[in-house]
Amino acid sequence: MMCYKDKTFCNYWKNCKDGKDCERALTNKIMEDAEKWWGKEPNNPPPINIFGDYPECFKGKSNGK
Repeated sequence: MMCYKDKTFCNYWKNCKDGKDCERALTNKIMEDAEKWWGKEPNNPPPINIFGDYPECFKGKSNGK
């Protein structure tokens, strides 16, 4: 399936030590850019691939995840 930028984005980035600098962070900007690329339709959101669980690179800000 085709998805935005052909990569997997991370929705755990806000709780990650490296989240602000992560190229995979699913930020509002990424969402806006994906909508511009795909088109903004109420029942047809842009195809964005996201991690289903914490990725291996995740580093919690506090003790653990």
